[in-house]
Amino acid sequence: MMSPTSTSAALLESEAYHRDLFEKSSIGLLLCNMNGQLLYANTAYANILGRTPEELPSLTYWEITPEKYADAEQLQLQSLQTIGRYGPYEKEYIHKDGSLIPVQLSGVIVERHGEQFIWSSIEDISDRKAAENLIQEKNKALEQALTQLQQSQTQLIQNEKMSSLGKMIAGIAHEINNPVNFIHGNISCIEEYIQVLLKLLELYQQDYPNPTDNIQQALEEFEIDFIASDLNKILKSIQLGTQRIREIVLSLRNFSRLDEADLKQADIHSGIDSTLMILQHQFKTTKSQHPEIKVIKQYSDLPLIECYPGQINQVFMNILSNAIDALKVGLGTEIQSQIPQILICTQVIDEEWVSINISDNGMGMTEEVRSKIFDPFFTTKPVGQGTGLGLSISYQIIVEKHCGHIICNSQPGQGSEFIIKIPVHPIISCPVEHLSLRTK
Repeated sequence: MMSPTSTSAALLESEAYHRDLFEKSSIGLLLCNMNGQLLYANTAYANILGRTPEELPSLTYWEITPEKYADAEQLQLQSLQTIGRYGPYEKEYIHKDGSLIPVQLSGVIVERHGEQFIWSSIEDISDRKAAENLIQEKNKALEQALTQLQQSQTQLIQNEKMSSLGKMIAGIAHEINNPVNFIHGNISCIEEYIQVLLKLLELYQQDYPNPTDNIQQALEEFEIDFIASDLNKILKSIQLGTQRIREIVLSLRNFSRLDEADLKQADIHSGIDSTLMILQHQFKTTKSQHPEIKVIKQYSDLPLIECYPGQINQVFMNILSNAIDALKVGLGTEIQSQIPQILICTQVIDEEWVSINISDNGMGMTEEVRSKIFDPFFTTKPVGQGTGLGLSISYQIIVEKHCGHIICNSQPGQGSEFIIKIPVHPIISCPVEHLSLRTK
């Protein structure tokens, strides 16, 4: 049996041993009362706060905890009172210099002399958080790089498609243009020759008013008078037809603009009109009881714009095609009870910008759909009818290539409106925040 002296010495030795372990611990250790008063802490805990152990008793738990963690702290306190422990959970401490230190805490309730205390272990996780943030930043950078790669790939594919389409259109236009010009140029000669023949026939009738029976019979059988009056109408009709073909060919050539891969001054109205000419056959609906889509143009006087004309025409094509599709989907519904129409308005803004507004009175879009329309590969059309690239590429052309703006306003049952703004003169480089802006 140990003597009282030996027992006392053993207790002192054990206390010194455990105190040494307490102070040498790399993890912060803290004892506080249920009111949050800091009673006892080791050096590691004091270091986390940037203070000395002597400073801690003058602080409360709430003075070193940001207010934003009030609700989380309340939940942990409820856990303590319910099951006798809390954590582990993450929060931040307020350092002596005012900075925030990320920590992870866990603890239990202990009792001494009938009073409850909170015994906690606290780990400084600044290095871990920094590593996590670095990984997140790298992941974000990789995601952005992947997105840019996908967009570049998409743009290359679309450019190749548009280049091939442009070459085909230009080739067709060239092949059609030559024979049409030949026909159109010869119509005037035919008209002149026919007038000569008719004049000669008239002179014969004047000099020989009494034709022979054979000639009289032929005049009645062939209805010479009707032919003479109808020939002029036929020639006028042919002339109008060839003129129409020439206008369509010109529109095809203007739309393809293969010779304008560089920045050039362009007439925006000419680009819109060329696109409308190509899409004109789509304005007629398949059902006879539905009216034809009406196009209303409200053009202001615009200056020539320095831009990439072919790409701008591509934007017009994408937006107008979508408007036509939206109107056709709504035909026959309660929403599309009015005459389907597309309104195109242009105006100059502050002498340095041009605005092109293209709106329809179709079905409109929900906010969820509207917020995604410029995302690559997003489409509401059935499989095989839409790639989800048209508006995404239009966004890139307007925002990235021309440092402009393109937004969409739409509500279900209220139609859709696309507002395009491009500078009159090219901007050398677009601000980073401008390029990263997505329409919302």
